[in-house]
Amino acid sequence: MLKKIKNKISRLMNKISRLMNDGERIVHLYNNNAFYAFLSIYNFATQYTKEKIVLDAGSGNGYGSDFLAKNGAKKVFAIELDKKSVGFSKKNFKNHNLNYKDGNLENIDKIFIEDQFDVVFSSNVLEHIPNVLAVLNGIKRVLKQDGVCVLAVPPLYRENFLIDLNTIWHVNHWSIKFWYKIISYFFSDVQLYTHKFKNESVSFVLDNTPEATTINEKDYNFTKIDIDSVDDSNFSTITAVFVARNPKKNEIDNIAYFDNSYVTNSPLDYKINSKVIISDNLKSDGSNIGPLEKGLIFKQQFIANKNGLIGIALNMATYCERIKSIIKLSIYNEENKILREVEINTEEIDDNIWFPFNFIKIKNTKNNVYYFTIETIEDFNNKKYVTVWSNKNKKIMPKTIKNNSNLKETLCFRCCYQDNLMTEI
Repeated sequence: MLKKIKNKISRLMNKISRLMNDGERIVHLYNNNAFYAFLSIYNFATQYTKEKIVLDAGSGNGYGSDFLAKNGAKKVFAIELDKKSVGFSKKNFKNHNLNYKDGNLENIDKIFIEDQFDVVFSSNVLEHIPNVLAVLNGIKRVLKQDGVCVLAVPPLYRENFLIDLNTIWHVNHWSIKFWYKIISYFFSDVQLYTHKFKNESVSFVLDNTPEATTINEKDYNFTKIDIDSVDDSNFSTITAVFVARNPKKNEIDNIAYFDNSYVTNSPLDYKINSKVIISDNLKSDGSNIGPLEKGLIFKQQFIANKNGLIGIALNMATYCERIKSIIKLSIYNEENKILREVEINTEEIDDNIWFPFNFIKIKNTKNNVYYFTIETIEDFNNKKYVTVWSNKNKKIMPKTIKNNSNLKETLCFRCCYQDNLMTEI
């Protein structure tokens, strides 16, 4: 009997693991602090959704849509790109006022009719979507003129840009101010709310176990703040939550980037042609290229899949030390002409993070072949060096060179872009 129970628990945990690791997902079967942090955003939205027709744009595994349906919404339509998640949602949540559907949010106005919804809700979704302008244009069309749009995104400011690069499923690494500017192009009334755990005296860990969890979705505060206060040194929030009203009539054709905001490729963009790797190599197989010793030059070939290349982020290791040296990264075109060079003091690099080497934007880069080289040009630490994670998978082998020798591995890297955002409408 005990063995059967253990086997059942094991199968359940494997199921939970598959659901949570498929593109950064939360599931109702694992009720820890992170789950309630996500659910609290839905709880915040219930003040707008009672007796309303609601769209949950990017419903994931469905628990939030069900929460809105059970807490006063007249009707909830949930749309999600991943068909497996939609199937899971339909199986686990059955309410007369709840409807799950698979579909691409970039085509949201082709799936639903104009002025259909009183409220459009989207939590921790837009950072995953390549064409945010298409999504917001679609939301604006399907939302009633007196409707409310609630959008939650990661709170990137200062050092959080580095942290966010480690989340490979995020493609839009945008500051709170940049999100505010983008949303303000679509809505004339935009309010920003911080999202914090109520009891600040308690040590709060998001990745705890359900057994160690003693909170629920009501143990969070949402406080309206002025966008200018984001620059304050004490500013912090779990999520940046925007409440937008009064959708504008005009179409949005072009929005330029500012501050440190940029985009990177998604793991789902990963493609190969006969000549070279097209997308970034985002995952290591546990191998690395060895220490970046002075005198060694590593050269990596790639194709940019967007315009406006402004940086290369490398997945780097420092052996849990603060290593003092200077690394130079250079960008070459296919004719081996140097386009950009940037030097970084490795004391800025923590162990096992994605670190961006940013440079002045190269405008027209899409589909062009490039190389980057990395080398240590100054060493202050008596033979202590950083290294770069790599992958020896033959199926993804681009051209990678160490001095004059071809390597049987590819470096782990991400391309950073700041192209103007263009609608496809």
